[in-house]
Amino acid sequence: MDKMNARIDSPFFTSIDPKVAIKGSRDPLGFQPIWIRFGRRLVGNVTNVTNSIRQFTTLILGFYFVRDLVERRRLGEEAFMEAFLRFEQLVDYSRYAWRQTYRADSGDIRGIRRVKANYEESPDKLEISADQRYQIMSNQKTYGIWGLFTVSGRDSDLIDKHVLKPSIKASQFIEGHYLQSIEQAGVRAEIEMFLSKPHSTFAPSGKDTKLAKVLAEVHKAEYSSAEKTFYGHHLISGKTIHQDERQERLWKTMVAALGDGDGWRQWLSLAELGIIKETAKHNGDSTVANELDRIIRLEHILSPCARLFAYLQGQHSLALDSIVRDVKQVWPGGLRHIKPGSFDDLSPDIGGASTIKITERLQQLARGLYKGDYETCIRLLIEQNEEVMEWRGGGPWMKLDESGQLEVRYRYEDTALPESNIIADLRTHAYFLDSLKVLGRTLYFDTPEEIVDDAA
Repeated sequence: MDKMNARIDSPFFTSIDPKVAIKGSRDPLGFQPIWIRFGRRLVGNVTNVTNSIRQFTTLILGFYFVRDLVERRRLGEEAFMEAFLRFEQLVDYSRYAWRQTYRADSGDIRGIRRVKANYEESPDKLEISADQRYQIMSNQKTYGIWGLFTVSGRDSDLIDKHVLKPSIKASQFIEGHYLQSIEQAGVRAEIEMFLSKPHSTFAPSGKDTKLAKVLAEVHKAEYSSAEKTFYGHHLISGKTIHQDERQERLWKTMVAALGDGDGWRQWLSLAELGIIKETAKHNGDSTVANELDRIIRLEHILSPCARLFAYLQGQHSLALDSIVRDVKQVWPGGLRHIKPGSFDDLSPDIGGASTIKITERLQQLARGLYKGDYETCIRLLIEQNEEVMEWRGGGPWMKLDESGQLEVRYRYEDTALPESNIIADLRTHAYFLDSLKVLGRTLYFDTPEEIVDDAA
């Protein structure tokens, strides 16, 4: 992966002795509420994982069919969620079975590993059930479309704010765009049967071919002009949250700034965000330009802190003075791209997402990184982690013993510090910017190519 666009993958641990378990194995420095607050000022409706147009298609169609069954009293309200999980299974098995025909990207199927394994083991007897044994993820409710997309669906006016059903506009679009092909194929009754029964078997390449092909077709890689208008309005514009249209203007500014460059395929660097910011400024859009400037200045602090902490996770049993010497070799003379004074106006929003104490600590970290006072920075990061873990009811990930040696409880051996000549452009936190970029790119620009079976 390109160093300029590399991210830190937070370590995730399993099978830890519960007596020494450290709670909160993500976001060890408590930065997430801070960058979320800054990111939401530009991108209001999507998250880092809701970056698939077709999974929103599954969301609204599943809610439509299940709500119809509930209203016709073929299902009870209490059965809504389980029926939706069954619909998600039908769609994913159908998309996988017919991925070559309808150019479905296997990477766009949630639970692809279990879907692929189940299909290849028994393609004519796939279990459709919300029972844990047959779910296509370890916890389909939490990690599937239900758990990850429903809130974004509401924030995008695709799902009703109060009732588990599509919004009026989404229902109208379903009835005008998707239902025709479903009903012409005569498979609506089959969908209702699968959703109504707690357990059934599905053969997407056999007896249920007609149903599977229709579901795969409505989830195909190409988008009609009507779909581009509909999903563009609900997902890209973000007008439900930002009525001043800043999110839509951000998207248009991305298009103007990125052109045909590699930024569409990569995690945006801070340099590329700077280009987008300058494009917004040139176009007279002070709102978008100012918000991007705030994100860039914040990330100039958060990113080195996160990377230094990840580096410390691989320094178990080393003396603090030895670690400081090693850091100085990689970041000699301090990180001069950080301007501690320019950080002050961000403090109210940082404090609003965290605490005054954390805000002050970040200001100290900014000064320390700028001056190259890495011993102070390391002590501050250990202190920050200890405080965050205490809030979560767990223990710190690391501590300095009385002799000055680092004792690391959560170890992550493979993270090296990025070189000082690239650290200024590295972005570690998402701010939801790439989700907006991916949704827009997929909807407007991607031309489906011959599908390589990446699930193989």
